[in-house]
Amino acid sequence: MKMPALVSLLSIAMLLSAGCKYESPLTSEQAITVDPVVIGLWENTPSAESDLQRVQRLAVFKHSEREYMIHHSMGDVGFYYRAYPIELGGVSCVQLQVLGSHQGAVKESEKRRFHVLSYQVADDELTVQTLNADLVDDGLKTEAALQAAFLQHKDHQNLFENPLTFSRVL
Repeated sequence: MKMPALVSLLSIAMLLSAGCKYESPLTSEQAITVDPVVIGLWENTPSAESDLQRVQRLAVFKHSEREYMIHHSMGDVGFYYRAYPIELGGVSCVQLQVLGSHQGAVKESEKRRFHVLSYQVADDELTVQTLNADLVDDGLKTEAALQAAFLQHKDHQNLFENPLTFSRVL
């Protein structure tokens, strides 16, 4: 069952950092309550054949009835996000806004601060995917343009890509 999406993230740091970063949110509307099943500490253990990856952790907190606070760490690198569940055209996902990293807060001049993710939770595993930039161009600059592109491709089987799976720790 697809749940509202959680996270721009090298696996999630690489997945989000290399993944789709947008200048504007897909939607600013925050009318959906957070999903308690994703609250907790999640860990991804890299496979032996991938020596470039490190253990990654996602700490997902309920910030309010409609917002999460997320800390994603990979070794000495950490990112902080404000996130909220959204739905557009019947597709549930999560809008993330980068707040900062282990180096400090995001500067106002930094433009690409938003990510759109989907997720599924099954058997204490969280699978996260990023919005496909080939379908929803990360060069689009306005909320309206992003929404139009998203709605045009909302039924595409690859709307979200690059799955990364985490196991529940707490």
